[in-house]
Amino acid sequence: MNSEFIPDQLGEAIFSWLNYMSYTADSNVLAESSVRYPLAEYIERKLHKKVLLEFKHPEVPQPDKGHPRMIDFVFSKNDETINETIGDNRIYMELKYLNSRYQNSNEQQRVFNDIVRLALVSTPTNECYFILCGPTDDFETYIKGEASIQINNNKPTYQVSLGKGCKNSGRRKKKPTVYSKWFGFKNDGKWKIIKKPKTQTNLKKYFNDFDREYNYNGAQKISSPITIPNTISTKLVYLMPDKTRSIIKKSMTVAIWQVCKQ
Repeated sequence: MNSEFIPDQLGEAIFSWLNYMSYTADSNVLAESSVRYPLAEYIERKLHKKVLLEFKHPEVPQPDKGHPRMIDFVFSKNDETINETIGDNRIYMELKYLNSRYQNSNEQQRVFNDIVRLALVSTPTNECYFILCGPTDDFETYIKGEASIQINNNKPTYQVSLGKGCKNSGRRKKKPTVYSKWFGFKNDGKWKIIKKPKTQTNLKKYFNDFDREYNYNGAQKISSPITIPNTISTKLVYLMPDKTRSIIKKSMTVAIWQVCKQ
């Protein structure tokens, strides 16, 4: 008998596996490729559904040569055979394992590209999820921007605590990361709106760079370009609480957001 997909259960499965591995294995073992194992196992054993890994993306243009553009996971809600069209009643997922590189603009663009790629396959019957997991310290530092670090010239890069004797002593300051503009961190059912600006901003640059990568062959625009959604929404559906840091030696965070286009 097939079970309904519940993001919380998937999040718990990944979280439990990550922390088990952090106790028993070398930290170098933990990577995006290894996290695919508990994710696929949960879907196949708990939901009794066949999950396809590295599925050719049905909506984005494929390059003339080199590796095809894929989507990490897809499975059918009603066990229909999945072909290479966008289809209906599917669940699509993109997965990222967090590390310090996520403070770099290249990694930020890769995350943004995943959001857009998911939005392109979202329909009234399809569900799309972006999964981000990794060490809690990295999540707080590079995703939420809430790590306590040294400040320079009274301009903190991330959230800091100001000691006694300092101006605004006891208050905490925070500079939002780019990710905080794309993702919410409260599981309150609210959607975060990512809307392409009309004027040139950092956010518009992410849209433009996606367009340049997927709709151009060098300087030449391809013959059948895709239409990039101008408005994309994300909603947090699972986030493992930070309080686990006090009881787990190598605390891990798992966050899952639903993604759709408007």
